[in-house]
Amino acid sequence: MSAGNELQGLQEAFAADAVRFTPLGLEMPEGLSKEANGDLGRRLLRADQVLQWYVGDWANHWERKYGDLKEFCEVNGFVYQTVMNRAAVCGAVKVSLRRESLAWSHHEVVAALKPAEQRQWLARADAEHLPVAKLRAQINLARCEQSALVSDGPVVMFAGAKATDELLRFLAGWEDWPAERRAAVRELLRPIVEVFNSLESKV
Repeated sequence: MSAGNELQGLQEAFAADAVRFTPLGLEMPEGLSKEANGDLGRRLLRADQVLQWYVGDWANHWERKYGDLKEFCEVNGFVYQTVMNRAAVCGAVKVSLRRESLAWSHHEVVAALKPAEQRQWLARADAEHLPVAKLRAQINLARCEQSALVSDGPVVMFAGAKATDELLRFLAGWEDWPAERRAAVRELLRPIVEVFNSLESKV
C-alpha cells in the first residue's frame, strides 16, 4: 500500500479510537489499547518508509528538469542535505532492486555498491532477516577480505586501490561544491582520516 493511501486512511481507521491527526502533531488518548497503538505505529512507520522513496525520486526528477533543487529547498524551508541524501539513495538503488519487505536503511547501506551487489545483499538481508547494523557489518567484512594485501615479490598490490580511485573521482571538483555539501562530505570522510592518522603513527 502506498504512503498516500496509508496516510489517507489513518484518520478514518482510528477515528473511533479518538486519535487525532493534525498538521503539527498526533493526539492520542491515554485509553488507547496496546493493540491499536501497535497497529497505528506499524502503519505510520510503513508510510514513513515509503515517503522517503517518494521524496528521493521526486528530488531526482526535479534536479533533472530544473537543476535548482538547493534553491527550491531554501525557498521552501527544507533542509537541502536531507533531501539530497534521499535523492542519492534513490538514484543509486533502482526501483527494480528495491524490496518492500526491507527498511529504507537497508537500501541506504547498499547504495554505494554496484547493482549486482545491491541485489545480492538485499536478497540476503531479506532471506536472513538481517538488521541494518548486521548487514552493514557483513558488507564491511566482505570488503575487508576483498581488500587484503597481496604480495607479488617486491610489488605490493592493494585491491582497495579501486575503491580509492572511485572516492577520488567522487571528490573531483570539490572546490566548486556548496558549503553544505563540503561539510557533509567532510563528516563522511572523518573515519578515513582517523584510520590514516592511526596508520601513520604506527609507521
